[in-house]
Amino acid sequence: MTTPPGPPDDTPPDGSVPPEFGPQSFEPQWVPPAYQGDPPAAPPPPPPPPPPTQPGYPGYPYPPGYPYGPPQQPQRRISVAMVILGPFLYAALNLVIGFLAFIGAGATDSAGGSPNAALGGAAILLAFIAFGGGTLMLVSKNPTAKGLGIGLMVGWALVSLFTAGFCTGINPELYAL
Repeated sequence: MTTPPGPPDDTPPDGSVPPEFGPQSFEPQWVPPAYQGDPPAAPPPPPPPPPPTQPGYPGYPYPPGYPYGPPQQPQRRISVAMVILGPFLYAALNLVIGFLAFIGAGATDSAGGSPNAALGGAAILLAFIAFGGGTLMLVSKNPTAKGLGIGLMVGWALVSLFTAGFCTGINPELYAL
């Protein structure tokens, strides 16, 4: 009776068991000689966690030595907080200048002159502060100054609207007194 073909019997004829590793083991011939006898290597350590990325950037960090780095953030063009703060600043200026204009108009009227010159001068000064100063601020490159310039102009418009032009001097009834 014949035995079915199978793996060849690699045991030496004297019955001894070959060592598991080393030059006397029965390793396949296609393994390079430098690897004979080396025990299996330990698994590599897990890779370190990736560094945290900034929002809006790719998930992978830029390679070391990358000359350009992350893209630059676009510069703000205008400060929204200053656009909101500008009308309040203009209202405060209008309160002080308008109060001084009415005091000046009263003093001019008491002296026998026309109060219209004091009120008209205050109206021109308030418009110059709002639109002249606002335009100069808009020309600058500073986003805070640009926002404040727009805020002053918006403040002049809102004060004119809410007071029917009396506090900014554009209502003709103010001069008919």
